[in-house]
Amino acid sequence: MNLGQTMTIGAKWDKVEGKNVIDLDVTVVMIDEVGKVADACYYNKQRSDCNSVVHSGDQVTGDKEGFDETITINLPTINYTVSYLAILVSNAKGTGFSDSKTASISVF
Repeated sequence: MNLGQTMTIGAKWDKVEGKNVIDLDVTVVMIDEVGKVADACYYNKQRSDCNSVVHSGDQVTGDKEGFDETITINLPTINYTVSYLAILVSNAKGTGFSDSKTASISVF
């Protein structure tokens, strides 16, 4: 695989003492040229149908060292019908993002 053919999205967070537990979830939605959702990869569907997008698994506490969740995308093997990738981040606990002191998302 040549450099630049793989993209990784990493999410990390730590909760603020005395605040609610925060659980960030990263999702990649694969969209065709007319805006129809073709596939998605997230904590409950950890591999896309074309096996090009892979989720590391659900992390609910933010206690992991480094990135708590990652999604790796092998760009050349994405289904040819996919024109767009949408990266979504949500807080599964339904509290605010302010309950984390260090939340960050990296795309590399």
